[in-house]
Amino acid sequence: MDGFKLLRFRVELIEPQQRLALREHPLITAGVLADLLGRTLALNYDLHYGLGFDRYHGMARPRAVALARDTAQELARELDRRAALGRQSRDLAHEIVALLEPTYAAVDRAVSVGRMLAGTLAETIANCLQQRRRIPTVAVGALTRAVARGDSVRALVGAGQLVEALSTQIAELVGLGEADQLDLVLLSDLLDDFTRADLSTADLTGVDLAGVRWSELHTCWPEDLDIERLKEDSREIPPGSGIYIVEPGAETAYVIRV
Repeated sequence: MDGFKLLRFRVELIEPQQRLALREHPLITAGVLADLLGRTLALNYDLHYGLGFDRYHGMARPRAVALARDTAQELARELDRRAALGRQSRDLAHEIVALLEPTYAAVDRAVSVGRMLAGTLAETIANCLQQRRRIPTVAVGALTRAVARGDSVRALVGAGQLVEALSTQIAELVGLGEADQLDLVLLSDLLDDFTRADLSTADLTGVDLAGVRWSELHTCWPEDLDIERLKEDSREIPPGSGIYIVEPGAETAYVIRV
């Protein structure tokens, strides 16, 4: 069984109510954001030291800009799916994509916005981990300072170390055993997937459903949940599929109508 199938199998064994709680756990939130921070820092490094000085592995500049834009678009898509974690981060990622469009390849400005995005992600991570004693606060502080100074090398190393430390704790938390090659973003996606879940007996009181992926046909909700209201608070992706993702926003925290 490959890594993806094994991870999916293990996550599907977790009771839906527990998965609802895990998807909001600060360790998992911090882990996903640390992974995205690492990718943001790598993009910033390439933009500054590659495109910024007109050398990008020997590529022609238009091709290099296109590759950097693809990376930025992937980050933006991931942050779109996790907009509940911070709209500012999502907006900054989309701004980088726009700055790297063929007609507006403003690399220097993209680097500046990338630094802002990295700073926002690092600050959110630090806030998530404030109460986690097993995560060295000195290391998190050092990472945050490196990001703030624009020290790409130290920040990249620190982000990698943080992802490794968080992966170990998250594997223990979720009961996944070894943390080797644990894909934190994939884990988060699987925890959000309730397209075939039976939530009919779940207590959704106070649960923020933002980001939950559900199926009109196959997800079983409590009888007192207003499905039509939930649809209003969700996006159907793709249109006509019957698969919805609950949008972030004030209404998603109390979609139950008794």
